[in-house]
Formats: sequence, C-alpha cells, structure tokens
Amino acid sequence: MAKVEVKVLMRYEDFLSLGGHQTNMHLFSEDTEARRVRIRHSGRKGETRYVLLPRDVTSQMRANSRAAAQVRDLGDKLVVFLVVEK
Repeated sequence: MAKVEVKVLMRYEDFLSLGGHQTNMHLFSEDTEARRVRIRHSGRKGETRYVLLPRDVTSQMRANSRAAAQVRDLGDKLVVFLVVEK
C-alpha cells in the first residue's frame, strides 16, 4: 500500500483533546460524499433523539458490539464520530 505524508494543522485545544493519542488517526472532510442518516425524536416533548443508520451499516454490527463516540462542536454544526467494533 502506498503511503502519503501529510502535515496537519489544528487548533491547540483540539490537539489537547487527543490526550496524547497520535496513532490510529483518520482524516475527515465534510465535503466528501456522505451517507444520509435520519434523526428521530420521541418521548415527552421530543427530548429523546435517535440517529438512524442505514440498514447496510447496521447489518455489519453485532448486537453487543463495543462502541465509542466523539463529538466536536464546530459552532454551526455538531460532528459526531462513531466507532463500532464489527
């Protein structure tokens, strides 16, 4: 596999949020083609929200898969990264 060396510039607080973890990093761009997901509201006053993933994504997940989420507030957007073990 060919490799490319990339220099990344980021805000200092974003760097600190990595907590010293500088391996297994992935780049993300808002401009790449994205999968459509829906957000469903339920419960009293719509306080509970569910992010509905496409079936072809959920079919690859086991029922008790370990998962972790990271959330970044960009001011006008929330970026949510979800990492799920297969």
